[in-house]
Amino acid sequence: MEDVNIEDYKNKFLSKILSSHTITDIYPMVDRIDAYEVPQVNRIILRIYINDPDMREENMYHKDMDPYYLIDYHVNRILPYFSIPKNQKFGFVLLNPKGQPIFSDMN
Repeated sequence: MEDVNIEDYKNKFLSKILSSHTITDIYPMVDRIDAYEVPQVNRIILRIYINDPDMREENMYHKDMDPYYLIDYHVNRILPYFSIPKNQKFGFVLLNPKGQPIFSDMN
């Protein structure tokens, strides 16, 4: 039997959990979230796919989409299950249903 390196699957598992009802029940406009670890800059990049074609940077907060709170509170609650430190740095991009960026922050 071949050894499995759990690190190889961390992004996939994290993406699955973030795209589950854990997040989508709170943020129904979120279709899915893909997570990518970028070890060179010690950052996890989240691609947050929005299912609302009318969402824009100008109206996202009026539509109850706060990506900073989503990450700072909800995503950070999940991190210990993946042995990821709570002080992990994130970058993110919100994407509309066509895959076009709505808003991003890579700091």
